[in-house]
Amino acid sequence: MNAPDKPGVNNPLNYWYDALDKPGANQMRHARALLESRPFLTRIPDNSLVVPSAVPFSVPGSGTKFISATRSSDGSYAMVYVPASRAFTVDLEKCPAAR
Repeated sequence: MNAPDKPGVNNPLNYWYDALDKPGANQMRHARALLESRPFLTRIPDNSLVVPSAVPFSVPGSGTKFISATRSSDGSYAMVYVPASRAFTVDLEKCPAAR
């Protein structure tokens, strides 16, 4: 938490109370609504949904470019989070409802 009396870790650009008013912070309500629109207890992480590209280590990436995926245990839905604009492919074989 970056504040005038307590410097933040990793050189944050803004104080925490200023960051609350940034456009991206306001968009988080949409991400929360999407995540809460599907059952939580049947959701499992499954990064195998993201198909690796021809370039080694480019997908799902690492650090701030890591692509994360989750799906329901019955395969009725999947969600993929892509923090940076990049091309990727999703393997829908684990989601029978998508076929």
